[in-house]
Amino acid sequence: MRTFEFSDRTRALNLEKMQSQQFDVLVIGGGITGVGIARDAALRGLSVALIEKSDFAGGTSSKSSKLIHGGLRYLEKAQFKLVFEALRERHLLQKMLPQLVGPIPFLLPIYRSGRINFFKMAAGMWLYDALSLFRCPKLHSTFFKKGILQKESFLSLEGLQGGFLFYDCFTNDALLTLEVARSAHQEGAVLANYVRLIGFDKTDNQIKSARVQNGFTTEIFSIQAKYFINATGPWSEVVQKFSSGVCSIKLRPTKGVHVIFPRSVIPVQHVVTLQARDGRFIYLIPWGEHCLLGTTDTDYHGSGGVENISATREEVDYLIESVRRYFPRSSLSDSDIISTYAGIRPLVHEEKNTEYRISREHQIVKDPSGLITIVGGKLTTYREMAKEAVDLISDQPCITDRKPFVPRGMDSAYAHTLSERRLESFIQWGMAQTLSDVMVRRTEVFLKAKDQGISSVPEIASYMARRLGWSQLRLRQEIEAFKQQVMLSKQFLLKAC
Repeated sequence: MRTFEFSDRTRALNLEKMQSQQFDVLVIGGGITGVGIARDAALRGLSVALIEKSDFAGGTSSKSSKLIHGGLRYLEKAQFKLVFEALRERHLLQKMLPQLVGPIPFLLPIYRSGRINFFKMAAGMWLYDALSLFRCPKLHSTFFKKGILQKESFLSLEGLQGGFLFYDCFTNDALLTLEVARSAHQEGAVLANYVRLIGFDKTDNQIKSARVQNGFTTEIFSIQAKYFINATGPWSEVVQKFSSGVCSIKLRPTKGVHVIFPRSVIPVQHVVTLQARDGRFIYLIPWGEHCLLGTTDTDYHGSGGVENISATREEVDYLIESVRRYFPRSSLSDSDIISTYAGIRPLVHEEKNTEYRISREHQIVKDPSGLITIVGGKLTTYREMAKEAVDLISDQPCITDRKPFVPRGMDSAYAHTLSERRLESFIQWGMAQTLSDVMVRRTEVFLKAKDQGISSVPEIASYMARRLGWSQLRLRQEIEAFKQQVMLSKQFLLKAC
């Protein structure tokens, strides 16, 4: 099978195409939903352009818990359709992208002090397997106290009744998004990162073109299309205001924070589902030699928008306290934390819901100006969301549930080490444009390296400067921008004194 270059040269050619062609559809937003829409539309024979103001997966799509799952907790709210859909998509993703989506065991311990009833959860586990049509990696198992402690010996003994072992899947969310973007490109979609929407041009109150700006040259140009789809997540309201001056969807953005630390601190063998004091479920996820802990889920009212958000002292303490309740012998503290990250989820507003109970169901609306906006949903169900959006503009059937992904040319080794060969791979096959693209999203250096990659920055940045033709000013700006990312990751420590 052919592989397709997806590089800085590709981006340059695509920018020329965007200025000279009229497209069937312009997708605004290069997160998982946007690139999913681009791939679906291209596979239906539509001419497609996609712009992303930063990097692919630069927003919410790289800030998840990295789980592909059905959402066991939604059974409590009787959201059976949502769970069924997510479990179906889990099965499809595992089958179509096994190199990125793989099974991982979950352990759900049950305590007397918790709000979860052991026998009610036992019934829920059978329902979870049934809703997957029993196409789960493995059927669940039930354990009493002794059996659970054999699985995770460091768990608290006080009030422990038993628990359940079941399977969902784990992924690298940023690389999953990039893989879908590359596949969209292979199917003929014209994609470019670092292109910002600045407005729309209308005729008779109908959008005819989008005015955009190249993020590296500040050049402004227009992209003509028949349809325009807003898949910008937390920025959806901003794009809607460009279109009509009002927002037809009311978002309730929530903030999710994760922390990463060495697995030696708490040597778990499974994803352990923890219940915080406020009832929210938190996951302690083994990730190679590290653990990923998250997430918080609180209403976000940031006055500065959704750019450059970071974990707060209170949020990190909330996660640490939750772990200590379940693992009292754990010594987890600030000194163990290698990195943190925070993201905003663009959830659809629902009255009378606490933050962690807000539904992940998506919503699609079409404004009088013709702009189609899609919000909500979750990483797992991106393909179904894309299908519903493209159904609005195409009569052709969706084939993304059976169209295989072409093997990528990008290096498949995702360890947090780098070589010149791997760097070239990210540039040639992953359209990496900035230092942060490589350090934060194409690799795990930022998340897992003890110094978050600071010591390797000079060598990596110098290679990228030579390869991409950066000026000395651009080189300094790239290094400073990455250092700012590291500072945001450590921001919670500033209030520790």
